[in-house]
Amino acid sequence: MNFDWQIQYRTLVSFLGNVLGKDYEIVLHDFSRTDNTIIAIVNEHVSGRDINTPASLAELTIIRNKEYINNPYILNYEGISIRNQQLRCSCFFIKGENGKLLGMLCINFNQQKYNQFAYDVMDFIQSNLYADINPAIPDNLYVDFIKNQTKTTSPDYEAIFYETLGVAPHTKKLNQYERIKFIREIYNRGIFQVKGAVSKIASLTDCSTASIYRYLSIIKKNPLAST
Repeated sequence: MNFDWQIQYRTLVSFLGNVLGKDYEIVLHDFSRTDNTIIAIVNEHVSGRDINTPASLAELTIIRNKEYINNPYILNYEGISIRNQQLRCSCFFIKGENGKLLGMLCINFNQQKYNQFAYDVMDFIQSNLYADINPAIPDNLYVDFIKNQTKTTSPDYEAIFYETLGVAPHTKKLNQYERIKFIREIYNRGIFQVKGAVSKIASLTDCSTASIYRYLSIIKKNPLAST
């Protein structure tokens, strides 16, 4: 029986590795082996492991907690590669008679470059939104502003928050008027061009980045608006 499932799943490892691509590591474990349980692996560069190596700490924890008893699989748990990169992992439990755990088929995804791509897109959107809501800034002043940003430290958002609203961040729940008042002050100071400004302001005002863009749109249409 063990021989049959191993042959079948080894073929599946190869198949999934080719279908999903190089950012997905496919691993097959055989738990009849006491130590080095990996018997097949493709795209091993994702975790840095290779064949005949032990299960990861995350995998061992799942087994120790006997997650396989009531679950056919576990999705989207966190793993770490040997290069300390975060991985998104899922595993399928291979069971025999009476629910005995024979092995696991694991898929480990390195999403680092996709996260970086998302951050780059948000920065691009942020920069273009700023240019769109500031059409009256003369080109020479805009260039001077960019040059000055490279020579100065990051804006003191907390100080501006206190100066504008008279309270420290996260000490009270802000209403819409207060959020717009603070965001308008940031906007008037030209700080939205600074990398990471939107996410920082969203954190200080306890709202989403999408809400920050919505408030900016309100300010653009009516600089004196409060609702």
